Amino acid sequence: MNRRITVLTAAVALAGLVGCQTNNDDSSNSVGLDQGSRSQNGVLTDPGDGNTSTIGGSIDSAVTEERFIALVNDVRSTAQICGDAEFPAVGPVVWSERIEAAALKHSADMASRDVLSHTGSTGSDVGTRLTAEGYRWRTAAENIASGYSTPEGVVQGWLASEGHCITMMNSSYTEMAVSSIDTIGENPLRYWTQVFARPNR
Repeated sequence: MNRRITVLTAAVALAGLVGCQTNNDDSSNSVGLDQGSRSQNGVLTDPGDGNTSTIGGSIDSAVTEERFIALVNDVRSTAQICGDAEFPAVGPVVWSERIEAAALKHSADMASRDVLSHTGSTGSDVGTRLTAEGYRWRTAAENIASGYSTPEGVVQGWLASEGHCITMMNSSYTEMAVSSIDTIGENPLRYWTQVFARPNR
């Protein structure tokens, strides 16, 4: 199986790219880009414009939601070492359907272009994608990956990467969602988008 290193983590401020976290309150923490593994897996169906030769669909969202909330909250419930820094246990996150919609659209966009990037084909970033879904956010961050076939695999990949781990252990975030889309072709590839946020209420 062909493996390439291509996992990234980042989030952007409304004013531009600042690293890993986005804040609507003008405070931000920057986290660098990290890398993980890339592999290949199966094919689903096109949820969009009928172009079934380009992208597939997402995995069952009900199963994914349940599994991801359990996996991520398990990680957050115990102290973690992210790179050289130790992070204390933090509170749980809850699932957000609006965040899920933003994550799904970004996964579909990456899969349609077969490109792993935090910047969407229209120049969007995690903040503009959340806003487009009607999610009023105070702070947000995004982890992306490609190639992992299961929620367990991608969470372990993110946990093993300093920047992704820091994002998962950030106590500022109270809501989360994850989505994935597969490319279609001889060597399909699954694109994952995980978004964390705190609503601006």
